[in-house]
Amino acid sequence: MKVAHIVSHLDTGGAEKLVAEISNLMVPCGVKIKVITLFNGRGVPFQILDKDNIELIELNYSSKYNPKIARELYKLTRDCDIVHTHTYYAQLYASIFIPKIKLVTTEHSTNNNRRGKKIMRIFDYLMYRRYMKIICISEATKNSLNKWLKSTKDKSIIIHNGVNLSKYLDASSIPRAELGVDKSKIILTCVGRLEKAKNQEALIRAFKGVDVDAAILLLIGHGQKEKELKELVKELKLNDKVIFLGQRNDVERILKTSDIFILPSLWEGFGLSAVEAVAAGLPLLLSNVAGLKDVINALNAKVDYFDPVDVSDITLKINEMCNDTINVGQTYSIRKDKLESYSLDNMVNKYLESYKVN
Repeated sequence: MKVAHIVSHLDTGGAEKLVAEISNLMVPCGVKIKVITLFNGRGVPFQILDKDNIELIELNYSSKYNPKIARELYKLTRDCDIVHTHTYYAQLYASIFIPKIKLVTTEHSTNNNRRGKKIMRIFDYLMYRRYMKIICISEATKNSLNKWLKSTKDKSIIIHNGVNLSKYLDASSIPRAELGVDKSKIILTCVGRLEKAKNQEALIRAFKGVDVDAAILLLIGHGQKEKELKELVKELKLNDKVIFLGQRNDVERILKTSDIFILPSLWEGFGLSAVEAVAAGLPLLLSNVAGLKDVINALNAKVDYFDPVDVSDITLKINEMCNDTINVGQTYSIRKDKLESYSLDNMVNKYLESYKVN
């Protein structure tokens, strides 16, 4: 079997990381893999992709609105048995010429800027009808898509994202000195693109009200709002409290050094970084959104939720968990049996099963 995975780019992001990881794991299963990216962008997913055994084609289009993309994808995938798309522009352009019998897509989010616009419902209907199967990464993702387009219900299935469990379970902690953090500090770590959906602005504003002097916030990731967020930190005089670490390829080691994981997303399809934090043994502070709650509650993790648009609520929950960490310490034990259902191997096996034509 030959499978093409098409994605917008291989820069930072959950969908991009998933493409790299499942591609790497499908190769030992005897599957020939071709990864096609539409636009510029290289980050950790590009770095971890096994380029020695995977054919990587970077189209590097400068514009997202180029009809030539559709024709080129058709030509590049004629030798493939399955064409699996991830992210909107990959979904859109692949659906134009590639035969339906080959097309599978993964729905990665509960929300996007097309939902709620009547004209876009028509375009989405025409696009999704061209797909043989739609893989949703959580129950919330499936429910959201099916509510938007009832026509997708019969071909939507759920396959949860997978985590390289051993990488996070067995990671060694990074010395705090390498992060510029004193041993006495309580480290809260947030992993995610610096974009509107990830809501780091509200988290930074909430940190202004945190009254636990030892609390330090680490932000891992980069994105369009990086400059704006750094200016906000300076404006709020939080330079000694908020540290930007940029894009990292040692997230698992940083999580092992951290005390609390926090994710303030306005919406999430799955929350891969939250599952990784569970595997690293951290208690969690998460926004009260369906894509996170569905997944994390199933893991019996130590977790508390906050309203992502209520800065005072975020502050309150940070103070409570920081004080709990000071008074009680790390007493959280990982339920490895629960985590196994979110392993990468389990996910890849389900993906390969989904490729079989009924």
